[in-house]
Amino acid sequence: MVISGEYALTPTSTNNQVVKSKQSNAPCDWVPLEPAAAYIGQIMLPKSTPHPYAALLFIDLDLSRQGGEIYTASGYDSPRKDMINTRQNYKKYYGPTSSKQAKRWNDVYNYFLPG
Repeated sequence: MVISGEYALTPTSTNNQVVKSKQSNAPCDWVPLEPAAAYIGQIMLPKSTPHPYAALLFIDLDLSRQGGEIYTASGYDSPRKDMINTRQNYKKYYGPTSSKQAKRWNDVYNYFLPG
């Protein structure tokens, strides 16, 4: 509804959604609330995957430079440091930097949960 112009703002839109919408002449723009949460390229292989070698090949592609080029061609920024991102530069938050910090944020979050 924000992208169609019905609402003024949203705290949950991401950069790539707005970039794609602007290409379709949507009346919107993206201004990050810094530091904005950033995707850092996490990927995992489930323990009981039926085709583990195919999954490993996919992981290899996803984390490679070629995978980063696929991300940027699709309108996303690549999490790779050797890729040039053409989107806005803004302060990014990549999550907790230690298990101690992760526990602290988890405790703060759980404090505000009902019950």
